[in-house]
Amino acid sequence: MKEQATIPRTTRLLLWVTGFLATTSAATFAWSRFVPSEKLCPDFLQFWTAGELLASGHSPYDAEEQARVQRELGWDRDKQGLGIYDFLPYYYPPWLGLACTALLPLGYPTAKAAWLLLNFQLLLLGGYHLGLLLKGVPRWIPLVAVPCFSFALFSVVIGQIAPLLLFVIVAAWRLLEARRDFLAGAVLALALTKPQIGAVVVGALLLWAARQRRWKVLYGFFLCLSLLCLGSFAVLPSWPRLVLNALKQTPLVTQDSPWLSVSWWTVLQTLEIPRFTLIPAYIAVAGPCLLILVRRAWDSCTELGALLALAIPTTFIVVPYARLYDLAILIVPLVLLLPGRLTDLCTAAAFLGCMFLPFVQFYWVRPGNPYRYEVSFFWMPALLTLLWSVRFMRGGWPEASRPECPQKTTAA
Repeated sequence: MKEQATIPRTTRLLLWVTGFLATTSAATFAWSRFVPSEKLCPDFLQFWTAGELLASGHSPYDAEEQARVQRELGWDRDKQGLGIYDFLPYYYPPWLGLACTALLPLGYPTAKAAWLLLNFQLLLLGGYHLGLLLKGVPRWIPLVAVPCFSFALFSVVIGQIAPLLLFVIVAAWRLLEARRDFLAGAVLALALTKPQIGAVVVGALLLWAARQRRWKVLYGFFLCLSLLCLGSFAVLPSWPRLVLNALKQTPLVTQDSPWLSVSWWTVLQTLEIPRFTLIPAYIAVAGPCLLILVRRAWDSCTELGALLALAIPTTFIVVPYARLYDLAILIVPLVLLLPGRLTDLCTAAAFLGCMFLPFVQFYWVRPGNPYRYEVSFFWMPALLTLLWSVRFMRGGWPEASRPECPQKTTAA
């Protein structure tokens, strides 16, 4: 029999990149010409502003410069700024703003269309790779569930970077499963583009890699992070101090309105827990959740998918600040409920409830109304954290990291 010809890896990569760029360019051109984009991707304004300021030699954290650029693009303090904000502030590391400079030649309207389409494509790619990772689950389920997940759709519509974070997590997972450790660590470093959301997942995976003695993961991570930081320092030498000053000058919206966040800390603040019991109440829940996560990460038999399924919802228990669109990454622990349990009624109910109930809830908590309770969506990370913690304590997930561990493969 004749052996089938195989396409070299480099050629396949070039074909994928070429196809991705060609379809993105065509779709961007069509969208920018025929679809009104005034109300789409409003948060893209902060990324465009950061790119424009960096390209012109200014700091992306300068309040006056941000206000100037955004006024020229139509920002109105009373409409978009809720009568409070003169501009939409940028708090991200400089490397994200540097990446956005590539969009400047397109012009703002076309760049906004490209941003929306890129984010949606990242959701599709995340769903595709997630489908390849799961065994016992039809591939079409993650491919459909990821772009249809309410918080993922919301993040695309408003122009946030949650789809990028979701794709980075899934890509790092797949690379780790393929034992391409150095590249997996490098990709994982990109999760710190939004540090308050990526830190818990990154910490858990690095601890797991150290326990497995897969040192190349750590080498790749710290090399990529060092390059990102060095590039940022080369452009903006004092950027860490500038970020801290920006947070003081233009505080996070949750400082006065804690209900505009979806974390355990802001739940307690919204409930107006007395100050002397606030920290103990936070530690009483966040402490055990973090302890369980650390124990699972240090367990040499813990399977990667199981670790991610616990680390992602635990993020919203531990971190003090997260927004509604950040919940997009919860689709990973949600679909991980399915392997081996597709016919289980409780699992099916939990999955379908998490997929569809937020759409109903959006009618009550309208994202455009700042006086509604965004914090009420905290039920989902709380539920997923509880489900995965109980499953771990009952030994309901197969261990799969060493030959002596009992193994039932759930990931390719």
